[in-house]
Amino acid sequence: MSAAELRSCPAFRLREEEDLERFADPQVTVSCPARGFCVATNTAGGAMAYRDGKWSQLSVVDGATAITALSCASTTFCVATDHRGNVLYYRPT
Repeated sequence: MSAAELRSCPAFRLREEEDLERFADPQVTVSCPARGFCVATNTAGGAMAYRDGKWSQLSVVDGATAITALSCASTTFCVATDHRGNVLYYRPT
């Protein structure tokens, strides 16, 4: 997903241009299991979470490995896979 596509996506209410620049990627996977909460991953192994009206800092969660699929069942549980077949999960404490 390009920066222009991110700008037009209703789930991405990115308020600052630097949010787009630090996460813009040719392919972004997004899952929004609840109003006001989304997780986005990119092909560089990065992830960001949207909550409380803003995006978190970009975190590298899978080295430089492309995350190819993402599904969040709730605000407390997400599962992703990468192009090598590894399974990752997000479960905040």
